[in-house]
Amino acid sequence: MIWALAALYLIIEGRKITQLRQLTTFSTFAVLFVVGNFQVNVARLLLSVNTASRIGAAAAYRASILMFLASVFAVLDGCLDLAIARMSPDTLPILPLLIVFGWLINLASVGMALWSMEIFLRVITPALLLKRDDWNNEEARK
Repeated sequence: MIWALAALYLIIEGRKITQLRQLTTFSTFAVLFVVGNFQVNVARLLLSVNTASRIGAAAAYRASILMFLASVFAVLDGCLDLAIARMSPDTLPILPLLIVFGWLINLASVGMALWSMEIFLRVITPALLLKRDDWNNEEARK
């Protein structure tokens, strides 16, 4: 389902280039940034629980780095879309190249966000299955 949503988002992004709705680009940045922050905090929590969860903490931290990079790419995409909208008519020959470059930046952003969520869901799923009493029990985590 995540991949279908990503494909739908990329199709909408293609339409957005012609309509230039920058609010969605910058709200995408904000959402990706907040999710990355959540992933960092989960990594910190996993480090504080016990030493056996260090592998999960490292994976959550790696996922957060990917999510932060995805948010930076979302900002770059928004800036490039804004620059394209303000270009003068004499720069028309490079316009298709810039549109393709902007789409590739957006594709990289979506790809990194998906990769991050794939990693993070593998980390968070076992933690969601634990009961409250199991957080301090080493056997429940294995």
